[in-house]
Amino acid sequence: MKEALRAYPVTRFAEQDFLNDFFKGHWNMLPLSFNWGKPNFWLCPELCRSEAVKVVHFSGAVKPWLRKPDGQWSDSVLARAIPEERKLLEDGNSGLTWAHEKWWSSFLFQTEAKVVCDATLSLRGDPRPACYSTLISGDSDYYKGVLALAGSLRRHGCRLPLLVAHTSDVPAAHCRAMREAGCELRLVDSEAFSSLRGTPKQPEFLVCYNKLSMWLWEDYKLVIYLDADVVVNRNIDHLEKLELPLDYIAAAPDLGFATNGTGNRNGERYFNAGVMIFRPDRRSHRRLMDALMTYGKITAYAEQDFLNDYFADRLVELPTEYNFIQDYWVGPSLPPSPMREESLRSLGEGLPAVVHYAGAKPWRCRLAERLLQGLSFGSEDERQRTVIALDRIQAEWEGALRAGTKTMSRAEDALRPEWGKECGGGIAGGPRKIRAEVGELQCAGARVPAA
Repeated sequence: MKEALRAYPVTRFAEQDFLNDFFKGHWNMLPLSFNWGKPNFWLCPELCRSEAVKVVHFSGAVKPWLRKPDGQWSDSVLARAIPEERKLLEDGNSGLTWAHEKWWSSFLFQTEAKVVCDATLSLRGDPRPACYSTLISGDSDYYKGVLALAGSLRRHGCRLPLLVAHTSDVPAAHCRAMREAGCELRLVDSEAFSSLRGTPKQPEFLVCYNKLSMWLWEDYKLVIYLDADVVVNRNIDHLEKLELPLDYIAAAPDLGFATNGTGNRNGERYFNAGVMIFRPDRRSHRRLMDALMTYGKITAYAEQDFLNDYFADRLVELPTEYNFIQDYWVGPSLPPSPMREESLRSLGEGLPAVVHYAGAKPWRCRLAERLLQGLSFGSEDERQRTVIALDRIQAEWEGALRAGTKTMSRAEDALRPEWGKECGGGIAGGPRKIRAEVGELQCAGARVPAA
């Protein structure tokens, strides 16, 4: 081989050209899946996420480690890519983006070293103080919730960035709308949870295990997680000052259906995972994942049950107003709870800092019609006060959606196709009528109920 190499000219692809000539007629072809080069991502896109792909080859000038810690690519790096590759790099849902996420997941699991990324920025060297985060998956209408969440943060002057963890099946149009609302998107790998067995209370709870991926976001010191069906009603940036030990979690107690539905809590503390605060750390993530694989089962409330067990003795309890679930206003639908009653009384006339629209969604129906259907109240006054409260938080959500979209017409266009899906046709006039009703009630001096 050395003698042949001495006589061989230097060619464009160097040793690859030489080895092809030297072993011509004397080599066996491996399946393409054992050396999946980057061109295959645009030539065979339908196969890119197939389990048959064993080895991905990041050939060419654009390498995964050149990506910035925020998940974006600098113009100087994109300039090195050929047009087909650049198009896939700019598409947050492409197979090539999925492959890069795989590379980063492998790196973060396997090394302690600092990664010097583009512009010599170290991934672990200088993390930013804090961020808000949320999660979305699939071709669902939850992106409307993300738009409203982003709008509510902007509306109340919150300065921390909102990062959206999303799976690869979120449509490009939804991703585009969220970016336009000021969100930073980060792709997560949901395959890590495919070995779990069991059935949650609702199928959409399965995607919630992807929240665990956020423990890998070491470019932030603190993550303030908010479900996509949440809006804030005041500035909550002060939560970034929470002095939280590593491997602890901060969350508000669940006072409703989840606590009563678990059956095995026996009065123990049980938090709702729709709002959580934690410190990202790769080793913490490894311990979380190891514990989850040992746990090995999917229970009624999925990741919420697991996280409650995992952090049972490492929980910093937040006041209920930081995760106030809409059902708390609907007294007859829940068993009496001294903590819930006290939470309602302590709010007075103001809305809680964070409202969680668990269950019925404000972009699908009128909450008062859906949540109060079939319930009986002690008096008509009690029922009317509950209607006022639910219509008020519906109006707050719509205001947040308007803030999260460029124009009011665009917000109503987003709502209209889904309006009434859960309420047998909804109400005449849709969002505009609710705003008018709430305005009239507020002008008449109506108060938010203290159940």
